[in-house]
Amino acid sequence: MKQTISVLIICLTSVIGTSAQDIAQQFPSVKEVKLDLKKCSVTILKRTDNANTIDFKFVNAKNQKAPIIELGNGRLRIDQSYEPGFFTMLDTDAELQLTVPDGIDFNIQMEDGDLSLVNVTGSFNSFLHKGDINGTVSTTGASHFESESGDVNIKLMKGLDFNISVASGSSTATLDFAGQAINGKVKMEAFYGSGTINSPLAFSSQNIIQSDGPNYITKSVAIGEKDINITLSTGPGTISLVL
Repeated sequence: MKQTISVLIICLTSVIGTSAQDIAQQFPSVKEVKLDLKKCSVTILKRTDNANTIDFKFVNAKNQKAPIIELGNGRLRIDQSYEPGFFTMLDTDAELQLTVPDGIDFNIQMEDGDLSLVNVTGSFNSFLHKGDINGTVSTTGASHFESESGDVNIKLMKGLDFNISVASGSSTATLDFAGQAINGKVKMEAFYGSGTINSPLAFSSQNIIQSDGPNYITKSVAIGEKDINITLSTGPGTISLVL
């Protein structure tokens, strides 16, 4: 049985100083979270108890609408679907907060807003058009963290057993192992001549990749015996691997 919760807050654009409104919900037995957000910052926090429940809080802003919330078959979908033209009128101070148990699969798409992951254990597929990603995470599956124009900073709480990629289209991307051992195939890629690669590793290969656009430089090395890929990439920005 599928439960759908749809909340709509109408704010006329001529109204100035409309007060913020909060929406709070609890969702049990969720295995997957899908976010499709337009203008909203997101904070995802680890639960401090053993409850198998997601706590949801949306702090609204003037000229904002509440998202569509859909729950069914262990999947929670939160979607800011607006009519054409409404996106340009939105404020950027709406905030979404999720407090989650371990082991959630996250699929996150955001147009404009920052993403913060605080001690979260799960698998992550996250892409931001505009905004920063800052996360302290432990991965339970292949994970991808990317911002088209913002900074991406990921710190690991434990060693990797799955593929991971950290990318920024034009800014900085950092993967911090926080003292965890590296075991896998490391590849770092940036625009040749304008991008910067920072790493304490001794790379075994370095290549210049020709393309119709900017050329790329790639540096790679295999460490240990795990067959997992650890990838950092940028265009003209800076990528850093920290031990």
